[in-house]
Amino acid sequence: MDKLAQIPGLAEKAPRFAELIFDSAVQHGDGDAGIWLQTALNRHLGTNLTVDGIMGSDTRRVVQQALATDKIAQVNNSIVTQRFAYMSTRDNFQKHKDGWTSRVMSFLMPWR
Repeated sequence: MDKLAQIPGLAEKAPRFAELIFDSAVQHGDGDAGIWLQTALNRHLGTNLTVDGIMGSDTRRVVQQALATDKIAQVNNSIVTQRFAYMSTRDNFQKHKDGWTSRVMSFLMPWR
């Protein structure tokens, strides 16, 4: 994940993107965070990344493509949507709904 944060231009175009991935990994595991990222990249860029949860060089290369094609906000928001959908299936969601919703939705990006 530290290599993801080092992608040139990511901090400028999507200041909280790396934080979203990190927060997702801490809260739900590296595998889920990677799967959500790869799924979002495939959906919005039409790529065919292997959805294995491993954020390796291929995944980072496609994140660079998302930046270059101004699709990073769509990718970001797709991850937020996937994460929220997962959280809402947890048995204790109703108990923590307000805090969890606020936390995950704070990562939404405006579309350009």
